[in-house]
Amino acid sequence: MRTLPHDPNSGQRTIQPASGHGVNKQGVYWDLLAGHPGFQEEREIQGRLTALAMEESNAMAEACGSYFTEIYGRCLLVETFAQGTWYDMKNFCTETGGRLVILDDANLMFALVSYIYANGLDGRSYWIGASDVASEGDFRWVDGRAVRMGTPYWATQCHNGHQHRQPTGDDGENCVNIWAEYNYHFGDTQCGDTYAAVCEQVI
Repeated sequence: MRTLPHDPNSGQRTIQPASGHGVNKQGVYWDLLAGHPGFQEEREIQGRLTALAMEESNAMAEACGSYFTEIYGRCLLVETFAQGTWYDMKNFCTETGGRLVILDDANLMFALVSYIYANGLDGRSYWIGASDVASEGDFRWVDGRAVRMGTPYWATQCHNGHQHRQPTGDDGENCVNIWAEYNYHFGDTQCGDTYAAVCEQVI
């Protein structure tokens, strides 16, 4: 940097880069960091962790069967062509080597919903692997574990100025889907209704 002579017309001193030398602030910042003790070692560790994460992701993708796609560490199939009752689609998933998906993780749910929108698979609702068929009000996944209630999983409906949190059904609505009209949050509905499904490969 060099300082130009005082400009009597502006009343200010003008600063500009010396001829042929631009200032790259980002470059200066990284130069300073690179000189800090341990910075290079930290970058190497971060690089190894990134490579390991990529290897694990690739391994998971390879582990997924031909019908399935790796989504947040799970092998999932968002089935749009076959549609049926909850029991029909439960059997369909079994025949593909899986089960109706267990959405027991909010990050997995977010990743699945993002995948649905990104791939133009929205506009329809999907069965998932939860129901309270065995005991009214006690929603269970197909592996027997309890389904978490409330936010961020279950949908909230607005009716006559009042909000109603799903599940709202009685003993006539025992199976769970992710509703297109409620941004793919959970809702309980009649098991005999017809929807597509999300299957999960059992590894």
